[in-house]
Amino acid sequence: MATKLYPWQENLWQQWQQLIQADRLPHAILCAMPVGAGREALVQYFADTLLCLTQGIEPCGFCHSCELIKSQTHPDLHWIKPETEGKSISVEQIRQCNSWALESSQFNAKRVIIIDPAEKMTESAANALLKTLEAPPKNCQFVLLADSPHQLLPTIRSRCQVWHQSKIDAESIIIWLKETENLSVSMQSIALNDSLPLAVKSFYQDKKQALHKQLLSDFESCVKSDFCQTADVVKTVLKLENEGLTWLSYLLADIQKRQMGVMQSWVHCDEIKLIESLAKTLSSNVVYKQYIALNSLQEQLDSFPGLNKELLLTQWIFEFTGELSVN
Repeated sequence: MATKLYPWQENLWQQWQQLIQADRLPHAILCAMPVGAGREALVQYFADTLLCLTQGIEPCGFCHSCELIKSQTHPDLHWIKPETEGKSISVEQIRQCNSWALESSQFNAKRVIIIDPAEKMTESAANALLKTLEAPPKNCQFVLLADSPHQLLPTIRSRCQVWHQSKIDAESIIIWLKETENLSVSMQSIALNDSLPLAVKSFYQDKKQALHKQLLSDFESCVKSDFCQTADVVKTVLKLENEGLTWLSYLLADIQKRQMGVMQSWVHCDEIKLIESLAKTLSSNVVYKQYIALNSLQEQLDSFPGLNKELLLTQWIFEFTGELSVN
């Protein structure tokens, strides 16, 4: 099946087309974009175009090269990903990548190497890639995808042309999901998922909406039972994987807004009664302190994925409990 761009990618794609047409593409591009924006589709379409035998600014979809891409057997296109989900990209993988970069194209066109996510490279892997980026082989296009580009070596960032996806407005997300998936979505779901269309889609289609409601219920029960039900909160957060800690952070942020009298820009705009109840129950000083601690925990887990998330989250809740008992 041919790759298609999403509507919100058209402006960025037109800029890339101008670079292709003018033969001014940098040897390395860093797409500093979150996963839920559809960055894989954008980069795949970019690769399709560069490898298409027509050598135009759109892939034809019919030539031998396009057919090989559809069957995922094109010898000049390489995706570098962690061998195990959530793990690092090893130095051995990047050495193989460097070897591909030095090979001749089998179709007298470019070679395209995509590293996703680039921030998952180990330090030795990043240094190995840096050597190649410093003296890039001819006709080899590197594309790095990164949700957290600040985690990359500054020297790697400096050798890439960096592109960002502009914020996608809520109306565009609502229209797209209605037209393509027949989904009616709430403003709360868009805010919870950082205005990322694919994340909002997953929220409704992958049972995350129910898990979010469960998380709110578990946290409320935990607070009202003097944190005797910490296991339920931890269990639900672990089920949610990446979103769990983020949504807890948004919840604490909304509680703080209510405590300060801010009545707008709530993420949980559909849960006003719950937010007001928790704002009255919890100490504002404790909420602020634990909000900072939770964000620090999230950064720690992002930087060191091998840490025990369940243990650290349980410890955070116990510290929350201890602060409340003191206050």
